[in-house]
Amino acid sequence: MDRSLLVPPETLSRNPAGVVVVDPRPPEAFAAGHIPGARSLPVGELFDPETEWSRMRPAEEIHARLAEAGLSASVPIVIADDAGLIPSAKTFWVLESVGVANVRLLDGGIPAWVALGLPLETGPQTTPEPPPVRPGDAIAGTPGDGAPDRSPVANHGDVMEALDRRDVVLIDARSPEEYREGHIPGAINLNWEEHLVEPDHSTLRPLDALRMRYRDAQVPPDSRVITYCRSATRSAHTYFVLRALGYRNVSNYAGSWLEWSEKRDSPVER
Repeated sequence: MDRSLLVPPETLSRNPAGVVVVDPRPPEAFAAGHIPGARSLPVGELFDPETEWSRMRPAEEIHARLAEAGLSASVPIVIADDAGLIPSAKTFWVLESVGVANVRLLDGGIPAWVALGLPLETGPQTTPEPPPVRPGDAIAGTPGDGAPDRSPVANHGDVMEALDRRDVVLIDARSPEEYREGHIPGAINLNWEEHLVEPDHSTLRPLDALRMRYRDAQVPPDSRVITYCRSATRSAHTYFVLRALGYRNVSNYAGSWLEWSEKRDSPVER
């Protein structure tokens, strides 16, 4: 069994039993074309727009939404989108945050699936019963190196505390232009787009190349890492990549720059 957090589309197509594909795009994108049998779980619905900085919904509400989509925490999940894996990575972060550990991403997303000549379905969500998990299913089991060592969600207090610690690495996943306009003191700028083969592409660069990039940036695998961007979306992509590279002590700052820039006690470096 491949224990990577990335599932190649050819592997998914050969071994669909016991695995649920989750599509995190808006319902209209799902209806226009999705992987056959996929469940619709729009990532935007996992956040509450009525809260300050659109906070993640409580764990019990997220688990209720999983149940509404016919999903179970005990069934292996593969997330697939067509937008650079951003919606998938953010969904991955949310699910790890509420204790759903058996989650992977489709490498290359829906574009890679289509490139292999594999079919798409159209139409709105249907909610069949969760499929049974049978021993020996090629994608089943615990992915990667297991759950993270620390909560995947960092708050403002966590970041403030990190400013005085040399054993914590802050990663700003925004563009260099945004970083220069103002960033959290000491943060390293690693644009999330560096993860991709090319901009607007859904295929990640080889993991060995990404591992070397982070090591060159002085982000050792055993370090405590907090990622952020403007709204915790692009930095969720960085969160996922670090988890795929084997980093276990990673959190994504939920309030990110929107919150940091508005709090008077937040120092800013330019």
